[in-house]
Amino acid sequence: MTDEFRFKNEKKYWWSSSCGRIEFELKESTVDAICHSGSNDDSVEHESNEDYLKAIFAGIDPRILRGVIDEMFADITESELNDHESNLERMLWMASWDIFEYTMQGGYDYE
Repeated sequence: MTDEFRFKNEKKYWWSSSCGRIEFELKESTVDAICHSGSNDDSVEHESNEDYLKAIFAGIDPRILRGVIDEMFADITESELNDHESNLERMLWMASWDIFEYTMQGGYDYE
């Protein structure tokens, strides 16, 4: 079974930043892998290497992402904001938890 086939047939969730400037779909397996108790850093780093996420990340303008991260993380430093790869991981973490929390509240009844 190819990765493309699995992606097409796996349940996916649509996510958009609160300002609507970034939006994409995440696979259920990605959300499940990241959203667990304890530190999520290793899971986020591992999942961010998935081919489908690399393709999504390649289409995200670093300046727009920087602005979104700046709005979402009040205590972030200027040097942290300038690290695009870390910003992509922050966004993946944020998107995964947004989806996880929404599904726990009974949202996302569709496929």
